[in-house]
Amino acid sequence: MTQESVIDLFMAGVVPGIVLALIFSAYVAVRVLVQPHLVPKMPIEKPDYLLSAKNAFPILFLIAAVIGGMYFGVVTPTEASGFGCLLALMLALLYRELTWEGFQRALRNTVLTSAVIMFVTVNAQILNFAIVSSGIGRGLATWLAALDIAPLLFFCVLLFIYLIIGMFIDGLSIMLLTVPLLYPSLATLGFNGVWVGIILVVFIELGALTPPMGLNLFAIQSIAPDKSLGDVAVASAPYCVLIIAFAFLLYAFPQIALWLPAAMK
Repeated sequence: MTQESVIDLFMAGVVPGIVLALIFSAYVAVRVLVQPHLVPKMPIEKPDYLLSAKNAFPILFLIAAVIGGMYFGVVTPTEASGFGCLLALMLALLYRELTWEGFQRALRNTVLTSAVIMFVTVNAQILNFAIVSSGIGRGLATWLAALDIAPLLFFCVLLFIYLIIGMFIDGLSIMLLTVPLLYPSLATLGFNGVWVGIILVVFIELGALTPPMGLNLFAIQSIAPDKSLGDVAVASAPYCVLIIAFAFLLYAFPQIALWLPAAMK
């Protein structure tokens, strides 16, 4: 939608993902030290690092092959999706855990998911065409430039907007509907396009933790059926605060996202 490099966007997400995971881990460690009763009582066995590495290797290989294939020009981003599916199928056959029934179920779920995504995409493209044709995006960008609004203030408004929208709409729909409208304004204010891609993902993940329609809340509840959605939302609130703090960290230090793509070049 913004003509940014898909490979740069993939690479730009690596370091922020690791940093945010470390922030979450540090929070969990401190919380457990303060409230040990939150941790289930179970015997601690000596970890088998070799076994863990062996189990993790196929997934790491799959990710590296898909991203590496794009980065070295072996496949295009579109071809990489099919290449990834082929590798995943080969790994499933190698582990001898893929049954014919499971394969049929995977194909059916793929068709259903793809149909939903394409329906949203087609309608979003129609809306985008209307926005571009009417000049709304260009007009909004010009208006913001004339207001001379501070980038930090616009960043705060953007965070609030995505926080609210995320309560009612899924991430893909949010991106398809908002990026064509907001991207010209962000470019006018001098924000880097790749950085914008990463910060919008962070905002969308924040929205996925906000009730009543936060998709991640439903995902968590599905593995903890004895807890209500309200309990899950309350327990997720600290992570929302951490994501917001991380978003401001990305604003203050954009090189967290931009360093790796630049280094890879």
